[in-house]
Amino acid sequence: MAFCFCRFILALLVIVFAWWTVSWGAIALTIIGALLAFMALAKDFCCCRKTACCEEETPAALPPTEQ
Repeated sequence: MAFCFCRFILALLVIVFAWWTVSWGAIALTIIGALLAFMALAKDFCCCRKTACCEEETPAALPPTEQ
């Protein structure tokens, strides 16, 4: 599984809203928790998959060797 930057951000937001007391903090935690649960159930789902942040790097193609 490749690193998913958006999951990392969501996890950080959970920590922030758990400690930051605002009137809408419970709603934010519920929404973020639901997003993380959906992402965990959807195999290899990443909201930033179309960008380079989540794609696994593949080695560059090597030129064919002559024998």
